[in-house]
Amino acid sequence: MYLPKFYKYCLLVLLFTVKFTFSQNVEIELRNSIETTKDSALVKAYLDLAKYYYQTTGKGDSLVFYAEKALELSKVLKDTLLEIEALKYKGVGNLVNQDFNRAEAYFKKGLEKVSYINDIPKKADFHNKIGTLHQNQNNFFIAIQHFLEAAKFSNQIKDYRAEANAYYGISLVYTAQREYEKQLDYISKAVDVLENNDINDSLLETLIYNYAAEQYMEASKNNKYPAQANLAKKYAEKAFLIADQNDFDYTKPVSLGVLSEFNFLNKNYSKAAYYSNKVLKKRDLITEPLILNSYCVLGRVNKVRNNKKKALAYIDSLNHLKIKSDAYYAVEISNLKHEIYKYFNNPNLALSALEEKEQFVKELNDKERIKSINELETRYETELKDAEIKSLSQQKRIDALEIQNKQAQIKKLTVLLVIASLVIVSILLIGSMVRLKRTQRKNQELKLAIEKQLQLEKELSEVRDEIAQDFHDDLGNKLARISLLSNLISGEASIKNPKVKSKIKQINEDANGLYRGTRDFIFSLKSNSDYLEEVITYLSDFGSDIFKKSEVKFIVEKHISDNVKLPHYWNKQLIFIFKEALTNALKHSKSKTVKLSFDYNNNELSIKCEDEGVGVLESDFESLNGLSHMKTRAQKIGCELFIDSNIGKGTTVRFIGNLEKSSI
Repeated sequence: MYLPKFYKYCLLVLLFTVKFTFSQNVEIELRNSIETTKDSALVKAYLDLAKYYYQTTGKGDSLVFYAEKALELSKVLKDTLLEIEALKYKGVGNLVNQDFNRAEAYFKKGLEKVSYINDIPKKADFHNKIGTLHQNQNNFFIAIQHFLEAAKFSNQIKDYRAEANAYYGISLVYTAQREYEKQLDYISKAVDVLENNDINDSLLETLIYNYAAEQYMEASKNNKYPAQANLAKKYAEKAFLIADQNDFDYTKPVSLGVLSEFNFLNKNYSKAAYYSNKVLKKRDLITEPLILNSYCVLGRVNKVRNNKKKALAYIDSLNHLKIKSDAYYAVEISNLKHEIYKYFNNPNLALSALEEKEQFVKELNDKERIKSINELETRYETELKDAEIKSLSQQKRIDALEIQNKQAQIKKLTVLLVIASLVIVSILLIGSMVRLKRTQRKNQELKLAIEKQLQLEKELSEVRDEIAQDFHDDLGNKLARISLLSNLISGEASIKNPKVKSKIKQINEDANGLYRGTRDFIFSLKSNSDYLEEVITYLSDFGSDIFKKSEVKFIVEKHISDNVKLPHYWNKQLIFIFKEALTNALKHSKSKTVKLSFDYNNNELSIKCEDEGVGVLESDFESLNGLSHMKTRAQKIGCELFIDSNIGKGTTVRFIGNLEKSSI
């Protein structure tokens, strides 16, 4: 019921069968091998490191990166076998990243090279990979063709692992096409290969046995194959044992799901519930279809036990699954609802569930019809392309004959063309020399202009620094003096008039406020304040100062690829915007944590101030002057400011600006 997506993933896992003993030293050893080896050994070291990162992260980026290095070096060395391996790795990396066009290009190039040297094991390997590629794109007809080729070649050389993998891939394709007879036929072939040979690949064995167990369990529910349930149990137990021995935890829930269904069919309800609950305990490793299957078994177990409350609870759990909107799974959910509502004498809900099921069945049938039509069209287009290719081949032969006839005429014109070419080359040479002189003159002028601009920028920076220093020494010191004097006066015992004291306090606060504002202004005047790191440091220090006397935890995160120079006027506006945001968070959010994060990549700067506080209604945004002023400041420098807030969930102020656009 839930096979296609899970096993598509498993096929991707099987694209590599390298076994590393993972330890903290593996990465160091592999990197050392790159630094200490040369030539062909270095290519192998790149590929080993690519496989290590892929198997530890599951991402295709490392495969693409290191395979590219291996490919370049193998071409320099003219080592065809290593070049083929590098092409395979690049194809797999792009396939994992779902860049199907590039993956297909590398696989086809690799297949072309192995066909040229007639390396049959590698032919089988590439056909399996191209089959997997098309199976992931739902190009089932092409996928089966490649899997059959892989099976043919691997059978010739008795490569049982590749043969089993090919049959497994074909069975997956037929599962997606709902052709259950063919699906069972090919999975049984894959199982026969496993049972009669040692393929030396525990992961592939686990996946095939699990897949066979599920298919036989599905078949046993059909009256046509009642005896297949015992086979399902046998293969599920085999898969679980191999997974347990090799720590393949993510495959165990599939085995447990089959054992749960087997015990339910055999009326061993306690064991059925036990296995389903074990599946649900591993929900972080499994897909929603596996969760759905376990809920269905537990719902039916509680129906049999006459436990209405629990049975209905599992129905409610099904309603929270995302896959309920998929017609294929919705039929199963509606069917369970109908069973349970009918059993517990709720005819209205039972009828509603039945109608719901019929609607989804109709939708599913419509999709199947459309899918069948599309597959027929694809097959027709493929055959049409083959005919076109044959026609083109014939046309090429005709064209070749015509070319031979024309070659005699071309020889006669050769002398004239040579003379004409010499004349044209002479004219072009003279023109090139003239253009070269003009270009040199323009380059010299441009160089002088750049030097002049750099000198002006240097002088401007010096002027800005001098103005900032003068402001600090003059205005800053005077404001500090006013603040100090007002503090001293307010402490005089002779001043008892509360109004006078209040005015003195107001003078002190205004002086301090003006001093802080002057600090921002002076900072923006300094030439180094145009750099991103300086703005980050300034805002971080400001945040630390205002939150240190509160119970709020202040966090700063930055992911900056380069300390870039900001466009004119940005530093001042950014400081005003996020000082306002941090102050608002302290005064109004009632949050325990405030986070200020900076991200810069590919000329785009993103700054976020996030809290987990009380939030603000969206309808109140316009009435709050501080928020509207922040947006206006962002607009002044050609940037955007977004304020997202939900009552009880906090507020996020997000600034986004493109340095490249703003500098134009």
